[in-house]
Amino acid sequence: MLVKSFSIYTVMGIKIFTGELSKATNTFNFSQLTSGIYIVRIGEGNNTYTTKIFKQ
Repeated sequence: MLVKSFSIYTVMGIKIFTGELSKATNTFNFSQLTSGIYIVRIGEGNNTYTTKIFKQ
């Protein structure tokens, strides 16, 4: 059984957070991050989804 995981990176490529997705609905509180652009990568095995998040 593959586990879905996620990672959050700065635009400079520095990994600042990682975790596992275990529920049908998951949330992450971005209030602890400073304003800027972040890259979120969600993966399960060889399948990955990457998107940008803009925090004001």
